[in-house]
Amino acid sequence: MKEKFRPDPAGKNWHRLSAAEVIALQRSDASQGLDEAEAVHRQARFGANSITPARRTPPWLRLLLQFHQPLIYILTISAAITALLQEWVDASVIFGVVLVNALIGYMQESKAENAIDALSRIVTTRSTVVRDGRKRVISSLELVPGDIVNLAAG
Repeated sequence: MKEKFRPDPAGKNWHRLSAAEVIALQRSDASQGLDEAEAVHRQARFGANSITPARRTPPWLRLLLQFHQPLIYILTISAAITALLQEWVDASVIFGVVLVNALIGYMQESKAENAIDALSRIVTTRSTVVRDGRKRVISSLELVPGDIVNLAAG
């Protein structure tokens, strides 16, 4: 099991430390960066530099949540009252509107979620780091604690 990187293991307030102190605590070198072997070791130890995906709402719950809206409550109550008055056609139309609204909302949410997933698979970010004394462009997934990252505008 990969160890989670804890940015504040010793109770340090990293934002209050100087760059030199942070580099020393990360056992890195400002001019040389990490050596490749150490970067590989840290990658194996901490894993990829990625955000853990949030748990997805199960499809059945996502469908039920379409009915959890104030306007839907009002329409459902109206349909129930209309049914009690034995106005079956009106009650059926109102219930039909509620169901169609829920299905459309569910499909739109599903499509949006799939589009976000597709975009996250397509978009890759690159970072310029100093390793072994040379600037290198690597995938941001390969960043490890202690890397010296060069920032640029844009």
